[in-house]
Amino acid sequence: MQIIDVLPLTILPRNQDQILNYYHTEKLERGAVVEVELNKRKVRGVVIGSTDLKSAKLGFKKHVSYELKHIRRVINPKPQVFEWQLRVASFLASYYYAPLGLCVKLVLPPFWGVRGYEMGGENKLPAEKTKIEEKLVIGNALENIEEQIKKYIGKNKQVFLLVPETFSADYFIERFKKYEPVFVTGAVSNKKYYENWKNIASGETKLIVGTRIGLFLPFANLGLIIIDDESNGLYKSEMAPLYNAVDLAGYVVRMRNSDLLLTGIAPRIETLNSFTKETEKSINKEAKIIDMTREIKDKNFSVLSREMKGNVADIAAEKKKMILFVPRKGHANFISCRNCGEAISCKNCSVPLIYYKVPEEKLICHHCDYNEAVPRKCPTCGSFALKAYGVGSSKVVTELNDYLKYFGINNISVIQLDNDTTGYDEEVQSDLVNKFIDADCAILVATQMIFNHRHLIKVPLIGIINADTLAHFPDFRAEERMFCQLMILRDMTDKLLIQTYNPENYAIKAAVGGDADAFFKKELADRKLFSYPPYSRLTKIYLRHRNEKKLAYGAKVLADKLAAVIKQDKKFANIKIDSSLPSFIFKEKGMFKWNIMLEISPYDIYNDKEVTNIRNELFRYMPDIWHVDADPVLTI
Repeated sequence: MQIIDVLPLTILPRNQDQILNYYHTEKLERGAVVEVELNKRKVRGVVIGSTDLKSAKLGFKKHVSYELKHIRRVINPKPQVFEWQLRVASFLASYYYAPLGLCVKLVLPPFWGVRGYEMGGENKLPAEKTKIEEKLVIGNALENIEEQIKKYIGKNKQVFLLVPETFSADYFIERFKKYEPVFVTGAVSNKKYYENWKNIASGETKLIVGTRIGLFLPFANLGLIIIDDESNGLYKSEMAPLYNAVDLAGYVVRMRNSDLLLTGIAPRIETLNSFTKETEKSINKEAKIIDMTREIKDKNFSVLSREMKGNVADIAAEKKKMILFVPRKGHANFISCRNCGEAISCKNCSVPLIYYKVPEEKLICHHCDYNEAVPRKCPTCGSFALKAYGVGSSKVVTELNDYLKYFGINNISVIQLDNDTTGYDEEVQSDLVNKFIDADCAILVATQMIFNHRHLIKVPLIGIINADTLAHFPDFRAEERMFCQLMILRDMTDKLLIQTYNPENYAIKAAVGGDADAFFKKELADRKLFSYPPYSRLTKIYLRHRNEKKLAYGAKVLADKLAAVIKQDKKFANIKIDSSLPSFIFKEKGMFKWNIMLEISPYDIYNDKEVTNIRNELFRYMPDIWHVDADPVLTI
């Protein structure tokens, strides 16, 4: 008789044991798949280990107060979950404080458990390397990427190119087609994924381009992971476990004895501070700030400055192309009453409704899709003094078409690229981008969606409408995000015009001058003053609840409890509660949200695992309904 340690492939409360004990007549291999009973449910589980009942009997009598259940059936006695998969899942479960069973399910391929698809043999992990070669390339790194791919494939090594979305993948697959790359994403069929899986496991495929899921592939001889645009927010998962693919890549290269190359026009401050960096030579480009407060003083109330309009006319005359970048979609950001100052807000969310003028006048919430007709008078005070404020992409398109029509400019087409025109359809998005690329003379009015095509599009001129909205969130990374977007746009054009109401903003001035060093230096100084990353590690604990009062009370009780535990136990000395506040968007889809922010002394998440374990011990004092977000993208 054997006692079998089983990891159920389901979500268990994080403050409970993730590996459970069952008995079976025979010893089972680690990684075998079984069916067990859990809370009167049949669930699949992975065998973690086996112990002979005779040798464990005495210990069980002393320490176990429950009756062991038997394994219902053995689904597959051969290992179907490999050692490297368990290690990756354990890292995710530990650092991101997620259920281990959920993390194992994430690591497994989409075809796992489907009849007719076998996992095959396991590629043994190489001995750990004492020093990993990690490098950060700042700027346009396409030539550097190509050089590294050639170098490692020449050594008969595999290269994995991590991309944030499929459009970048399409670009790289076409650019490096001589290496016969494969594209790995969760959107392909099981048959195609399985085919790629086998070819990667055998070492036949040398260049793999993929999204986050590609980090869970069975590489035979991985030599290098390249991360394209490492600061891209799409690398952070929005579903549990809330992992960052850039940090996970750091773990994978250590596990697989490989090297790591990160690239980015403007990388994250934390990355910049941690890696050996190399800066690509940049071409001098024309960039200019347009002060919109002066435009208002000169009686120009249009969303387009006089200089921007002049450049539009020049583009049309020269039969060229340009991009107008607008950070927001819709017509206006909100409608407000000039009498009482109240904005018309969503009934489900604590945000103003976005004003749309075309195809019909209405107000829409971008968080829950609630919509209503535009009221004639203020719902709060009854005044008729309602006015729309802010600039969205559809307003820019309307004013641009009016300007072109007024001056009889009819040789240029205006294309709008945002979620309103694409309907979140990638095929429609590609069609609009190709329409712009193929046009002889066109203006593309685009939101952040344009960054999906940053490698593909190069134009003579890009104009930025209302750059200030790029840093509208009261978050310590707001200026960094603004600077990053401005620098990417700067790389996509020969001439950059930035319209702003705050021309002295240091991020805007640094982007115009192409002076990344000056921006990074100031950001580091500011973060050091307030102990923000990289001078600490932040972990956000948050909860959503329908009852505002119960949420606020529960947050206060938890914050006080954690503060007391930290004060009483010296092992938590490197952790402190930075804040306990309602979320910036306090109500979303009818649910209220509260954040408790923990500040932890900076540490190496790969080698200082004890610090992570101590942090997780603190979380055992937390009700399991609270969620954990390590290294959150937004702190608010």
